[in-house]
Amino acid sequence: MIVDWLKIENHKGGVLQVELNNAPVNSLSATELRELRKFFNAVASDNSVSSVLLTSGLKVFSAGLNLKEAQTYDIEAQSDVVNAFHECFLELYSFPKPLICAVQGAAIASGLFPVLCSDYRIAEEKAQFGLAEVRVGVAFPVGL
Repeated sequence: MIVDWLKIENHKGGVLQVELNNAPVNSLSATELRELRKFFNAVASDNSVSSVLLTSGLKVFSAGLNLKEAQTYDIEAQSDVVNAFHECFLELYSFPKPLICAVQGAAIASGLFPVLCSDYRIAEEKAQFGLAEVRVGVAFPVGL
């Protein structure tokens, strides 16, 4: 499956590097969350892949929800993005192969969820992690 904002590179030993590349901050919409879920679902059954290394090609790992787009959401769109979050991150959480996140820069808000779903995490010295949503009672996706 080809997703234009994911850069894919195969390494020795069946390691698949998946680089998030949705400038400027790897923000996520319902569409991107569904694409990511479908991509990982396809990789789960690919016998040539032994593990996945999730990285970012940007200064930020991910800033989470696309807030510019979210300002225009009606109730239906809000429900859609929440459902897409649940579906995507449940797929990542239950991914049957080792999932490694290499984080540089910030992994904040829902951009932290792929990191929480991974089996292993590698962070550079300047990596930052945050989930301010818990202060206002936003629930974690189903499965986390």
